[in-house]
Amino acid sequence: MHFAICDDHMADRKQMERLLGRESDRRLNTTGVLYVDSFGSKESILTTPMIYDAIFMDMTEDGCDAVELSHMLRADGTDVPIVFCCDKVDYRKSKNLPDNALFLDKPIVVAELTEMIDHLLSIKNSKAQKLEFRNQTDTIYLTEDQISYAWPESNRHVCIHTTDSREYTTDMSIASFCGTLSKYDSFILLASNTVLNMRYIRSISMFKVTMQDGKSFRLVGKMAADVLAQSNVTTFIYNPVQPLNTIKRHLIVVPEKAEQEAGFQMWQRRIRRLAENSGRRQRRSGGAAFCSPSGSRRRGPRPRAAPPCRSRHRRSLPRG
Repeated sequence: MHFAICDDHMADRKQMERLLGRESDRRLNTTGVLYVDSFGSKESILTTPMIYDAIFMDMTEDGCDAVELSHMLRADGTDVPIVFCCDKVDYRKSKNLPDNALFLDKPIVVAELTEMIDHLLSIKNSKAQKLEFRNQTDTIYLTEDQISYAWPESNRHVCIHTTDSREYTTDMSIASFCGTLSKYDSFILLASNTVLNMRYIRSISMFKVTMQDGKSFRLVGKMAADVLAQSNVTTFIYNPVQPLNTIKRHLIVVPEKAEQEAGFQMWQRRIRRLAENSGRRQRRSGGAAFCSPSGSRRRGPRPRAAPPCRSRHRRSLPRG
């Protein structure tokens, strides 16, 4: 984890550095090294606040208010926990505290600091990891589920479209962008160098994939099969030889043991509904015939066996 200490009292700041250093030594073989940066003014902490997993703060001198500084950090996009170290000022009684605020009392007790770091670790592990993208003026932090799709504007620039309809231009190639997303299996690269998040695909046709916001991308060659292989969207590919309402016979070839796959009953019902609403004259068994690869055919549900015929006249047996 990466911590920031923001304390305008030098002795307290150095003491916190020593305590966190000892805590890091104890956790070397368990939760890993704790990296610590310390700051004595609000200008210094506001330079790069997004890189930290938590901030320990106690600012009281030179007219600097720790609560006001915490709101500046939130305005810059920092949502990490802020631990207020209470000494001269009891921040628990302060009004308008930011969200995700925690508290420690000075002088710092080692056991309480250890418990606080365990809590901060649990918060970090429960949050989605943010990805960092940069351009000439800004640093952009996005989670994997915030990225809907992206495309290269040039050899050195990639435009990212997010789920909230925002667009960000980053200074990186499409290859570097794909490398950043390599550990996530929900993204796919199309032949046009467009990157799609498979979670936000609304529909797929033979030559086109449509996202949830209505944006469409063309599929070329083997890419259509790749998209279908990585998507759980129910997809019907239709070759329009004749209108659907003129089809008089539906013959569906199903792979062996397909009934054991997830979604089998769902698409079977959809095919049957399609057959019932086409131009075919229906029978009681339905308008779709399902065939296995071996060639046996099953038309709708199997009919029940007829009851045995019972004659009204009993045949008499000869006596004797």
